[in-house]
Amino acid sequence: MTVKTFTMKAKENEIVFGRPYLNDQKELAFKDCSAFNGYPSMEFVLCEDIQKIELRHPDSKKKVFLLLKGNERLLIEAIEEKEAIKELLRQFTKNMSNGTEKIIVKLAGIKQYPYYFTTQMMQEHSERSCKFSAGFLYFMNLRLKEANIDMEFETFDALQERLGEYFRTVGFEKFKPEQIDGEKVYSLSFGEFVQLLV
Repeated sequence: MTVKTFTMKAKENEIVFGRPYLNDQKELAFKDCSAFNGYPSMEFVLCEDIQKIELRHPDSKKKVFLLLKGNERLLIEAIEEKEAIKELLRQFTKNMSNGTEKIIVKLAGIKQYPYYFTTQMMQEHSERSCKFSAGFLYFMNLRLKEANIDMEFETFDALQERLGEYFRTVGFEKFKPEQIDGEKVYSLSFGEFVQLLV
């Protein structure tokens, strides 16, 4: 996947923002900023209504902004990126809701998590929003409840651990083996996957 960047001109310099994602408040934010390398806990949030980028740090209540004046192209591209991520989430929700999203199981090789359960869209886009893993958890719990299966996952980690234990016993005979990026994985539609738990 191509890493998308957004360039802001500031006097004689350029500031490059990268790794855009939708945060918990449904704001477009960036994980990387060339002017603040080495600060992994900082978040660079687009404030489209006031045409600024807010610099947020979890340990600070101060608000620091970078003006986007003269950088209308960055603003337009960032808003387009936000809409693109929202569209991906809508498609993911639709796929999970109708059972067509492909579940992908990878060998994790960790005792607590022998397998890692993800989906095709999560594999390609999960870094762009935490709502992918939250949606996977929500739809898994919803389908189990609808099928009257006494199994509920409180967290995404709990889902990974319990499904790993379950399939370590049951196996993957019903799954389709395939190669993704040179790695052997198992796949099945979400609808068929839930049926294996019934």
